[in-house]
Amino acid sequence: MSAQYTVPNPAAPGKMFMNYQGLASYLSSGGDNYWVIDTDYDNYAITYACRSLKDDGTCDDGYSLIFSRNPRGLPPAIQRIVRQKQEEICMAGQFEPVLQSGVYTIQTLLNNGKMDYSKVALLIVVLSYIEECWSASCVVDSFSVKEDFDPKKYAGKWYALQKKDPEGLFLQDNISAEYTIDDEGIMTASSKGRVKLFG
Repeated sequence: MSAQYTVPNPAAPGKMFMNYQGLASYLSSGGDNYWVIDTDYDNYAITYACRSLKDDGTCDDGYSLIFSRNPRGLPPAIQRIVRQKQEEICMAGQFEPVLQSGVYTIQTLLNNGKMDYSKVALLIVVLSYIEECWSASCVVDSFSVKEDFDPKKYAGKWYALQKKDPEGLFLQDNISAEYTIDDEGIMTASSKGRVKLFG
């Protein structure tokens, strides 16, 4: 999966807008809000994305991921920070762990600018983990994000340790994302992962 990020309001760089690229563009009709709720850049990051807002300002269709620079997990002190932030976005107790075994069956949509059509069918299943947000009682605009977010510090590889999924979907593991910054300061991410159903 590949996506590009822009910052609609320079005063709030942690509140980005994500546009899917290639086949992944089917996930939305124009893009998602993508917010970095918190990160220390070196250890953890908490992200939140709302694809559709209700009239009352709550999220109708969103998701959240807990990232780590280390696929083996986070130390207890940082785990406490993560739990607090999960409460602040009304998702405490709704996350499930993401296995990081280093085994992949799904690669990014684009490989050196070329589509890998052999994996398209599985990718559609993989990307289904982006689904409904159950934080219906929380007004999304009330969520705080990382102040003075620095994309250059955020760049690099992140491993998903937890994800917020609705029940009944195929469970994906080994999720990781590689963030890069181009010469114009635009951030792009390429993601990969594995569908448990297929091995």
